[in-house]
Amino acid sequence: MMKPHCQNQNACQAKGKGHCRRCHMAAAVKANWQDPEFRARNAAAVKANGTGVQIPRWVPPSLVDDYIDIAVLEGEETAASRVRRMKQEAAQ
Repeated sequence: MMKPHCQNQNACQAKGKGHCRRCHMAAAVKANWQDPEFRARNAAAVKANGTGVQIPRWVPPSLVDDYIDIAVLEGEETAASRVRRMKQEAAQ
């Protein structure tokens, strides 16, 4: 069975259930970036905060400033890790 989005046709984890989430999401992301409206919205969001840092949707408004500060100093991956930890601590 040929799966249109599957990157590993012979070793897909979805078996006969269609396509796996990973392959589908890769195709969806690729399609989004080809859409000029999506690209314009994304560029506007990055420019809006003035730092060039893209703020993920899952970052709560109360932690956006912390995320930007950490991302500028140490990178977006570190910022994401620390903000996730802050969210967990706040939930407890």
